[in-house]
Amino acid sequence: MKRNLFIINITRMTKHKNTLPTTYMHKMIKSLVTGCIIASSLTGCQQQATIEPASSSKTQTPIGSATDHSTLSTTATTAVPSGFYVVQSAPGVVLYRKDYTGGQPDYVQEINLAAGARLSFIQGSSNTGSCTTPSALFTKRPLHTSRSGLPSYWDSYRNTPYLFSLQNAQFFVDNGQNPTQLAYPIKEGSVFNVGYANNDSNRKRILKIYGSYAVISDYINPSNYCEPFFAVTNDASQAIVGHHPLPTDPANDPYKGQTYLGVKDGNGDGKPEVVYIFTSRYARQVDARQALLDFGTTWNMRLDSGGSTQMTCRGINYVVSTDATPRLIPSVLGVFSAP
Repeated sequence: MKRNLFIINITRMTKHKNTLPTTYMHKMIKSLVTGCIIASSLTGCQQQATIEPASSSKTQTPIGSATDHSTLSTTATTAVPSGFYVVQSAPGVVLYRKDYTGGQPDYVQEINLAAGARLSFIQGSSNTGSCTTPSALFTKRPLHTSRSGLPSYWDSYRNTPYLFSLQNAQFFVDNGQNPTQLAYPIKEGSVFNVGYANNDSNRKRILKIYGSYAVISDYINPSNYCEPFFAVTNDASQAIVGHHPLPTDPANDPYKGQTYLGVKDGNGDGKPEVVYIFTSRYARQVDARQALLDFGTTWNMRLDSGGSTQMTCRGINYVVSTDATPRLIPSVLGVFSAP
């Protein structure tokens, strides 16, 4: 049983969450390629925020509603939705938690880019790939606890100034091979990876970061691997492509690990300065999206999920992989507080 941290008079909400799947087993790989982290920012882009189109799934019963103002952090930028409470905070960043009777908690992080907090995409890479060879290989590593000769991301970067949390990021080939390929494009400064499935048929969205604000928008599947991604991100210092937040088939939306991103324009200047990250071991896609909508986001997207979903904050492993042996992952999103 997980210990509930920093809980005082918390109202528990009920959501049906049952036995967790443990169907994936993964082999330990002895070889290691050192990971890389690049911090970068870009200012001055004038792209304006828009509102995510409405969909019928907004009629789903929400996880919470933005009516409970009783639990606020001095770092928070919004009223906290019902049931969520603060478990960790630092300048520009807050980690919220919501509990369910007999179930798994949901977590939402609030990252205020305008306040000086930042995001960084972290990969373990053995080669960089190119437009003509988009199959760059990335070493899979544990997120939190080092094992079998593979240092965890947290152990590698725990002493990085202002590091707040790490969580899984990009989709990848999970076939037991290490290193492996990432599915979709990702950009960190001048480092690109296009991904082997950039032009597949899945509905996609893209997060682009412009230093003090970020934008999520629909991503048009290109006819070739590279050029469209380079064209749409040439004005952004960081970017990642993921899936549309809603399931393709609403009738097929099982409870499982979910990792989501959302953005919100809190000050109304047309540039969303707040990024939200939802992580849960056991939620539906509609639940994850609704939780972010309750926090006031306008556009959302889905990152790799299922057994890949993991999150550690300040050394505490809040969201553990649902795999029997925690899944090794090649791509991580780091959250850093403001100086």
